[in-house]
Amino acid sequence: MKARDLLQTNESALVLYTAGANFIVDEETGNGFTGYWRIGASRVIKRVIIYHRTSFNTIYTADCSHVERETEDGRYAIYLIDINQKGTIV
Repeated sequence: MKARDLLQTNESALVLYTAGANFIVDEETGNGFTGYWRIGASRVIKRVIIYHRTSFNTIYTADCSHVERETEDGRYAIYLIDINQKGTIV
């Protein structure tokens, strides 16, 4: 499954590949967080696609609620809403 398969025409997204140490999903609310990423401070993020790497890759899509600077070296936490699992890749 390719990232572009998860997007509508003319839609863009930030695509992240993570082992998951800082990827947290609240199963009850569908909200969560991922961090700590080096991204441009002025970048506008609306959609996020996450490839969560484990023994198989689980793919999620989400909307970005907000971004917060978390570290001195310019890494950001990305706060997510409406997180949905879209599938897995072996």
